[in-house]
Amino acid sequence: MENLFSFAIMNKLKKLRKALVLVFASIFPLTLLAQSEKPSSSTFSIESRISNFAQRGYDLKVFYYPASSRMSYGISLTGQGLGYLGKRLVFSGENLEDINIRVTWVASLLARYYFASDYRGFFAEFSGGVEEFKATYQNITVRDVNGFLSLSAGYLWFPFKRDNFYVMPKASINFLVFRPEIRHIGPAAYRLRVAHPNPSLTIGWKF
Repeated sequence: MENLFSFAIMNKLKKLRKALVLVFASIFPLTLLAQSEKPSSSTFSIESRISNFAQRGYDLKVFYYPASSRMSYGISLTGQGLGYLGKRLVFSGENLEDINIRVTWVASLLARYYFASDYRGFFAEFSGGVEEFKATYQNITVRDVNGFLSLSAGYLWFPFKRDNFYVMPKASINFLVFRPEIRHIGPAAYRLRVAHPNPSLTIGWKF
């Protein structure tokens, strides 16, 4: 049994390594295409998805903006609960309303390409990471870890004259790199969908 468990862990780590290689291989060509005369100095920003807090969650992202580039690169740590609609979007299965499902944590790397040199307006984003889902029913708990790649499109709106505070709606599609098999807990049977939408609303501050 221990050998089988070790084999499963090693197999997941190999898949995760391939996913991270794909993330960096995709980001590098974008970096070469994103050279620009503006801005002349590097900066950074912090942001948070307010939609996560509405779902009993948390979210923190930090982005670095290199000088003379339309790219920014970020790291993210997030988590949230899933309501009825969220469960149906992310999972397929039966009796999902009878169990509680929570995204315990999501750790990811992100890269954004801005279509305007001043960062205002539309952008495209590519990200990849690892996340843990926790399902509970009475005193039973099931935890699963999976990897994902995500493609996004969003809009950066600075409502004030100074380009500091911003509001950012974003629509994403997550593609699972590896996912657990069908899980059974209490009256429910469920499995992560191969792909699912992930809309969000974020506020941030660019320094």
